Amino acid sequence: MQDLISHFSISSEILLKLGLAALLSLIIGLERELKKKPVGLKTSLVISTFSCLLTYISIESAYMAEPRDG
Repeated sequence: MQDLISHFSISSEILLKLGLAALLSLIIGLERELKKKPVGLKTSLVISTFSCLLTYISIESAYMAEPRDG
């Protein structure tokens, strides 16, 4: 059971990366909101945080996959 919990625990590395992505997207989104551009604060936050998460998942899954013979 402990192995299962440690396998799914969230590391501080990914939290830092997601937090940094969120912070930078908030800055970009705030600037766009102030200039009355179509993509604003919330949209920028969601897009950048989700893309950071997808990139992290794809990198981690590539390292976890077993090499194929061929």
